[in-house]
Amino acid sequence: MSGRADPRRLGALTLPEDDAPDRLPEDERALVARVWAERAASELAASLAFAAIASRVIARGAAPEVQYLAARAVADEVRHAALCRALAERYGAAPGWPRVMPPDGGDATDLLVIGTCCVNESLGSAFLEATLQACETDVGRYVVRGLLADEVDHARIGWAHLNAMSEPERAAVSRTLPALLAACLRPWRARLAELPTEGAPAHGVLPPERIREVLRDALRDLVLPGFAHLGLDVDPDAEFDL
Repeated sequence: MSGRADPRRLGALTLPEDDAPDRLPEDERALVARVWAERAASELAASLAFAAIASRVIARGAAPEVQYLAARAVADEVRHAALCRALAERYGAAPGWPRVMPPDGGDATDLLVIGTCCVNESLGSAFLEATLQACETDVGRYVVRGLLADEVDHARIGWAHLNAMSEPERAAVSRTLPALLAACLRPWRARLAELPTEGAPAHGVLPPERIREVLRDALRDLVLPGFAHLGLDVDPDAEFDL
């Protein structure tokens, strides 16, 4: 049976056969299960953010491709949550669908689009690439590939949206950029503080120090140059608290 998720039957999602989770010691299995269950909730929360983003880019008359990607991202993130949840359960997490709250304020603003897509989805793409490189299980690599394939498109939404903004609008974003970056990094920092030093990289849980390295590289080599290319005032030597 194919492991590909039917968007109408996410509960029937089937992961590849893989006995690697069963060979882990109980404490490591519990760690991997917890981390992937938390990722499921994070992916579902991203779906709510993209619902607000989609309404914003459609109302602004963004390019049709951007409107489509933003609307599709809502369903993408629900599917990502199903993949992460299925993997968490494969490692022993109790069955159950995550419950999340909508973003604060619920309003779709330019900063929500840019923070979610330009920053978080770009960082997420780099994080997933590093996770895929380290992951050694068939079931883990299947799930990570399923997430990574969409994260790149989700990041494109933000960069296209920023490119289409007027000079005064981009100048306003530029003034708030340090605070925006700090807000985007805060949840990463909180999650990293809860991970054990060694992680479980073969099972898709990178050590926190490796994640910090990946995020800093992505900020320096991808996110900040992207903002600079579109005319925002950035500090290429900025230090980030992770």
